[in-house]
Amino acid sequence: IGDALPTDHAAGRRQRVPVSGRATVDIGRESVVGFLAQLVDKGVGLVVFVYFANFFPPDQFGGAYVVIGAATVLKTVPDGLNLAVRKRVSEQTDAYPEYATIGGAWLLAYTVALGLVVAALTRFVSVPYESLAFAGVAFVGGRSANALIKRLYAGIGSPGFENVVDVIDGVLTAALRFGLILGLDMGAAGLLYGPALSGGVVCVGLYTARFDRGLAVPSLDHVRSLVSFARYSVRNVGYNTLYHNAGVLLIGG
Repeated sequence: IGDALPTDHAAGRRQRVPVSGRATVDIGRESVVGFLAQLVDKGVGLVVFVYFANFFPPDQFGGAYVVIGAATVLKTVPDGLNLAVRKRVSEQTDAYPEYATIGGAWLLAYTVALGLVVAALTRFVSVPYESLAFAGVAFVGGRSANALIKRLYAGIGSPGFENVVDVIDGVLTAALRFGLILGLDMGAAGLLYGPALSGGVVCVGLYTARFDRGLAVPSLDHVRSLVSFARYSVRNVGYNTLYHNAGVLLIGG
C-alpha cells in the first residue's frame, strides 16, 4: 500500500494523503489486499466466536448477541454519516480533516445522547438485558469510530485497506475479549466492551499513523455538503442493517 503513495520530490518525503482533487484507486492492488485481509479476519473471528459460544451458557451468550444486534441497528445513524464522509473525501481529499471532525463529533454526540436515554430508561422502567445496556452504548460508539476510519481510508483511495483495518481490529478485539472476560471476569459484557474499545483505539491509532493533518474546524459549506448526502445514506444504511439483524432481534425479543 505504501508503494503507491505519491512522492513530494521537493520536500524529499512521501505524502501520506493526496493533497488535492479526487482520489485514485489501484483496483488490482486493493482487491488482493482486501481478499487476503478478509481471510485472516474471518478466521480469527470464527475461532473467537466458537470459543466463547462454548464458554458461556446459551442465555448469556445469546443475550450478548441480541444486544449486539440492537446496537448495530442503533449505530446506523453515525454509519450513514460515515458513508457520506467517504463520498465527500473522495471528491476533495485535502478536506479530510474537516470531514473527519464532523464525523467524529457527530458519533460522540450521538453516543452520549444514547447513553443518557439508556440511563433514563434503566432508572424508571424495566429494560430487557439491562445488565448489558451500557455495554451496548459503548459498542455503538466504538464500532462507529471503527467505521469512520475505514471510510476515511476508502475516501483517500485505499478501499482495500478497509479490510486490513478489519484484521487489526479483529485481532485486537479478540485479545481484549479474552482479557476482559478471562482476566477481569467481566462476563458477557466483555463481548461488547472488547470490540467497543478496539474500535476506538484503532480509529485514533490509524488516523494518527496514516494522516499528516489533525482534525480541523469545518465550515458551514462542509457541513451542508455532508448533510446533503447523509440524508440518503443514513436511510439506506438503516434499512439494510435492520433487514440483516431483524432475525436476531425477533428471537431475542
